[in-house]
Amino acid sequence: MTVKNKNIVKRSLRTILTALLAVLLCASLAFAKERAEEQGVTITASGFSNNKVFTDDLRKTWARAGKDNSVTISCENGLSSVYIEFDQIPEQTWTITSSETGKTAECESKGFLHVFTDITELLGEHPKEVVLRFAEGTQISNVYAFSGEEPSWVQKWEPMLKTADIMLISTHADDEQLFFAGVLPYYAVERKVDVQVVYFVQHFHKAHKVFDHVRPHEQLDGLWTVGIRNYPYMSEFPDVYGEGTSRSNAISNLLSSFRYYGYARDDFQKFVVDTIRKFKPHVIVTHDFDGEYGHAAHILNADVTAKAMELVGDPAQYPESAAEYGTWVPDKLYVHLYKENPIVMDWDTPYDSLGGLTPFQVTQKGFDCHETQTIYWFWDWLCGTRSNPITKATQIRKYSPCKYGLYFTNVGPDVKGGDFLENVYTYAQQRIDEAEAEKKRQEEEAERKRQEEEAERKRLEEERKRQEEEQRACEEAAKRRRLIISAGCIVAAAALIILLIIRSRRR
Repeated sequence: MTVKNKNIVKRSLRTILTALLAVLLCASLAFAKERAEEQGVTITASGFSNNKVFTDDLRKTWARAGKDNSVTISCENGLSSVYIEFDQIPEQTWTITSSETGKTAECESKGFLHVFTDITELLGEHPKEVVLRFAEGTQISNVYAFSGEEPSWVQKWEPMLKTADIMLISTHADDEQLFFAGVLPYYAVERKVDVQVVYFVQHFHKAHKVFDHVRPHEQLDGLWTVGIRNYPYMSEFPDVYGEGTSRSNAISNLLSSFRYYGYARDDFQKFVVDTIRKFKPHVIVTHDFDGEYGHAAHILNADVTAKAMELVGDPAQYPESAAEYGTWVPDKLYVHLYKENPIVMDWDTPYDSLGGLTPFQVTQKGFDCHETQTIYWFWDWLCGTRSNPITKATQIRKYSPCKYGLYFTNVGPDVKGGDFLENVYTYAQQRIDEAEAEKKRQEEEAERKRQEEEAERKRLEEERKRQEEEQRACEEAAKRRRLIISAGCIVAAAALIILLIIRSRRR
């Protein structure tokens, strides 16, 4: 193909993509408007860098709050809740005020990017209009409000876990849906254990401080879709790409790039050690030592996580986190595609808890939320093509999401296999056992009280009977005494009569 023809093709593709984006934008705006009109909600803003972006249903558009700003939300049916998708996690609180009563409440993000606020619970009323005011500089992408029950897509995040049964250290937002496909829905939803997702890098800004206004939202959407409800934990490291001819070469190249941002290997090592001590996981799952497809950040993640097994139990290593959280040695570390002590996971069994889907199929839905990444080869790798779709995890041969190896164990080797939690006494099970023990204790206490009450009842009954018997004995004794006295009186009277008769005869 000639250069001229190539340019024509490129221009044609650009035209097609531009048209598609225009269609999507119009559809999105129409959908957002329709959704607002359905509940009769009106949202107007003032004092922002762009006062019209909050209802366009787009993540790539956002606005920064000025010094004097407000978002007014009204609905004739009354307002029950508001849901805000911030562009950057707000560092300061904001207020919500009822226009009818003037009652004001302070809100905080709790470190969340997507924040749900129950207006009725917060203000103690169902106002027809509220006004939101934000700290200067706050960046917001979308604002949604509801007059009744909010839709299922609204995310109500719980705080990060204090302790985790499984801690997944994913390098990027989407790796947790790709190379760890099946892990999150199976353990968090079907097994109902405590799963904390940790990200080795963050996506709020890329390399060279280029801000990403979309991928952090996709990250949360994907996690919510696969059943994660505790907010993820992420580092401060930007997403920097690297590769190399070997593991050590790839890490060296990547660290050379990170030096531009002031980071050295020890910063990454410290992050992983501190994070393990913070969440005290029983099991850690992380990337392939070869970085799956050779991504140097995946390799560095696996390398420092493996090294952390030697450091987390030593209070002299990174003493600040040891002092804050205490030392902690996990039960196990599983590494993706590690060939020693291998296990094969089953992600292709459907479960009622997953709506009849398999963990792998749920994860495919989770990856579908990462729209900016579905344009790359990852989509075909995970989902296949139209002519050759992938519906099972076992169909994936290269970088199989089913294959792991037990790199480190404190609880012995896996015998049964196919379960990250083999030989592990989970926090979730501990809570169940503690609840059952408490229930048993309460039942035993109730039984003890019942027995004591029964014993007291019997004692009182016996005391009552004894007193009744004594009373009857006294009454019988008195009766006998009365009979004896009566008999004595009769005998005496009879004797007296006899004497009188004898005397009268003698005379």
